[in-house]
Amino acid sequence: MNKYKLITKKMKIKTINLKSNLNRINLRDHTYKFFQQTKFNSNYIMIITKASINDGSSIINLGRKLLLNLKNQDEINTYRTLVINSFLNQEDNIKLNSKDQILINYIETDKEYYDNYIKQISNSNNLDLDSGNELSLAISINCLSGTFKKQNSNLFSILLVVEYK
Repeated sequence: MNKYKLITKKMKIKTINLKSNLNRINLRDHTYKFFQQTKFNSNYIMIITKASINDGSSIINLGRKLLLNLKNQDEINTYRTLVINSFLNQEDNIKLNSKDQILINYIETDKEYYDNYIKQISNSNNLDLDSGNELSLAISINCLSGTFKKQNSNLFSILLVVEYK
């Protein structure tokens, strides 16, 4: 599967209506429930999480697009941590109320796309994490050890977020 085939698909949106103000605890709970309750047809998803605030007049991104292996719990936990950290970084700048929503946008992909994505990253010389690249990948050491050869020592740490252009 090439990357253009993936882009032509529409993202599914899971909207979570909140009964209380959005905070770190209920954001973590709702992202956990999303993975437990959603029936996926694939083991791999491209995902981005957003929050609709101020009665829907503003939408903030809670992280970048991530490609996750749903069978790898480390990747899911990393995704949840990245979303929460992004929220905490923006929390002081936004006004929250009980009418806010969590929007989880996702596209199911396949193993071939996931493997190609990891190979592209492993062969990439551009690992600048602050460059604003459009795709991100949460990778655990388990994924790294079995999927590709060590091509860049920057890839080997306990948990990474790797971006590419």
